[in-house]
Amino acid sequence: VEDINKKYSNHIQFPIFLHYEEEKKEEGKEPIKESKSEQVNSAKALWTLSKGELKSEDYEEFYTTISYDREKPIKYVHTLAEGSLQYKSLFYIPATPPIDMQRMDYRSNVKLYVKRVFITDDDKELLPPYLRFIYGVIDSDDLPLNVSREILQENKILEQIKSASVKKILGMIESLSKDEAAYKDFYAKYGKVLKEGLYNYGENKEKILNLIRAYSYNKGENISLKEYKENMKEGQDCVFYAIGKDLDSIKNNPVLEKFKDYDILLFADEVDNFVIPQIGEYEGVKWVDITNKNANEKIKTEVGEESKKEFESLIESFKELEGVNEVHLIEGISSPLVLTEENSQMNYMEQIMRQMGQEIPEPKKNIEVNIHHELIQKINKLEKTLRNKYCLVLFNGAKILEGQSLKDSKNYVDSIHELLLNNL
Repeated sequence: VEDINKKYSNHIQFPIFLHYEEEKKEEGKEPIKESKSEQVNSAKALWTLSKGELKSEDYEEFYTTISYDREKPIKYVHTLAEGSLQYKSLFYIPATPPIDMQRMDYRSNVKLYVKRVFITDDDKELLPPYLRFIYGVIDSDDLPLNVSREILQENKILEQIKSASVKKILGMIESLSKDEAAYKDFYAKYGKVLKEGLYNYGENKEKILNLIRAYSYNKGENISLKEYKENMKEGQDCVFYAIGKDLDSIKNNPVLEKFKDYDILLFADEVDNFVIPQIGEYEGVKWVDITNKNANEKIKTEVGEESKKEFESLIESFKELEGVNEVHLIEGISSPLVLTEENSQMNYMEQIMRQMGQEIPEPKKNIEVNIHHELIQKINKLEKTLRNKYCLVLFNGAKILEGQSLKDSKNYVDSIHELLLNNL
C-alpha cells in the first residue's frame, strides 16, 4: 500500500496517512498492540511551486530522485503556464546520458501527472524520440484522471502541451549553446540524437538546425550553421557538404580538391546518412553534396572539346570498366581522378542496406579525369590492353579513397602486381 501511494499519490497536496498496528513487546508481559499513523506521501510537488520559492539545490535534489544521477544536471527549465493552456512542467538535461538512449526500445524519462496524481512514465509520445535523453515531469489540471493510453494519443490538450514542451526544451538547449564549453560537452553526448529531429519533424526544423554543429574542413573543428553562412565567400550561393563513414575517409576523398576555394561541412555519424540530405536548405541557402554529379554546376572544371578528342581513347577505356556510368575530363585538381554519384543520397541508403545483409547492386560511378596529371597523360599514350589495366587500378584506388570496399579486391591486387612486374 505504501509503495502504491508513493508512486501514484506522492505529490498530491493533501497528506495521506497509513494507519497500522504495531506489537509492543516488554519482557515478562503480554505483547500489546499499539495504533500508529505515518504520512506516506510528501504532499508537495516541487514543479507546482513558483520559481521564487525554489533554490538551485531544490531543483538538483529533485533531479536526483527521478534520474538516480549523482551528478548535477547540465541545465533545467521550469514552466508554470497559465491562460488558455494551463500546465506545469520541469525538464532536465542529464549530465549522464540514459543507458538505453541508443536503443530502439528505450524507456521514456518523462512522467505525466494529472492534478499531481501520477498517470504514466511509459508514454514515448510525450516527447519526440530526438529528445529521449530528457528527464522531467508534465502536470496538467485539464486532463481526466481516468485517462487511457488511447485518449492520451488523441487528446488535443495534451498535444498542445507536448508542442509547447518541445519548444521550451529546444529553447533551453539554445540558451546552453551560448556557453561554448558547456555546449561542446552537451553536443558530444547528445548531438547524434538531436540530429534525428531533422528527419520528419518539420515543425521545429529551423530551431534544430541552429543547434546542429558540423565539422568545418577549413577550420578543423565543429561550427554552427550560422557561422558557416556568415563566412561564405562572396558569390557563394549554397552550403557545400560531404557525408562519409568517418572524417578521415572524407578528408582523403580527392573530390574535396574540386572545392578547395570553399569551406566544406563534413558529416560522419551514422544518422547523417538519413537526416543531412533531408535538410535541403538553411535560411534560404541550398545544400549541395559535393560527391553528387549536380555539384559540378557550382564550379567550372570541365575542359573543352579539343581536349576530349585528344583523350578519346582514355575515355573509352574508363567507360569499359564495370560500374562506370559517365566519364568527364576536368582540370584544376592535383589527383589523377575523382568519382561522383548520380544520386549520392541513394548511395548512402544502399550502403546501410548492404551492412544489414541485403543484396543491393553497386551504384555506377561518374569518373572525372584530370587531364593535366602526369600519370593520366602517360596512360593516355599506352596501347589499349595496358591502358585498360591502369584505368582499372586508378578506378579502384579512387573507390578505396572514398572509403568503399572493393567487390573484387583480389583482381585489384593482381593488377597492381602485374603492372609492377612489367616495370621492374
